[in-house]
Amino acid sequence: MKTEASNKTNAIAQIQDDQKYSKGYRPHGRRRKSQLRPCSIKPGKALHGWQKSQEKRGRTRTLPYEQIRNLRHQGHSGAAISRHLHVNQSGVAQALRAMGIGTRRKNHNREVLPDGRVRCSGPCQKVKVATEFNGSVCLDCTYDLRVRRWNENLDRNLRKHYFGLRSFARHRGDTFTITEEEFKAKYVQQNGRCFYDETTVMDLQFGNGRPANQISADRLEADGPYSNENTVLTTLSHNAMRHRIDPVIFKSKLLSGELPAKKQQKKKATGKTHEACPTLDSL
Repeated sequence: MKTEASNKTNAIAQIQDDQKYSKGYRPHGRRRKSQLRPCSIKPGKALHGWQKSQEKRGRTRTLPYEQIRNLRHQGHSGAAISRHLHVNQSGVAQALRAMGIGTRRKNHNREVLPDGRVRCSGPCQKVKVATEFNGSVCLDCTYDLRVRRWNENLDRNLRKHYFGLRSFARHRGDTFTITEEEFKAKYVQQNGRCFYDETTVMDLQFGNGRPANQISADRLEADGPYSNENTVLTTLSHNAMRHRIDPVIFKSKLLSGELPAKKQQKKKATGKTHEACPTLDSL
């Protein structure tokens, strides 16, 4: 009798466990919101991607199609509509596509070939896959245009270098207090030349990798912050050569020729040519 009762209780426990696991029960960890609070969608409505994500999260909110259509006809962008209605931008875009309105951005100038590839409308005119495009222009031409804009204006070029040096210093955990105006004034004060070697002109050109004479920010006191008083502009090679040597001793050794000559870096032949940077007169 005892064995039959124990078998019966074990069978009931097994059935209960099967029911728990079939409902998404997990013995270790919390249940998901979709398991605790299932979503009820009205029948007859299409489940778009946004609504499916809401269903997974246990929400029953639907997209306000009428308000989205009215705001779109008023000339508002998808980002403005999402901020106004407190809705994700992907949901607004899917609602516009469902209503046949679409987004503002269209690739009218795209030349799609029969095999599915696209011809670039930029300077290269190459045929590439669709994933390598930003609109009707390929990513390579987009980067070349961006680099050309950086190199043709000295003020924009120095601004780009300043934010690059600042982000690199903060990524390492160093204090960076020098401002953009102080950085540009220091470049003009040094006449675009290295602090340790006045015969070396610092390179500001983008798109050619990292040459030895590229501009760099060096601290006179290695453990100090990147402040206006403790920071000088130099080249990458001189910054690496100095390391923790006293600036006065390093400069004297560099001018006297006691230090070894810097090695010439071999540049990879990319086939791309970029315009030279402007002079200080354009600043």
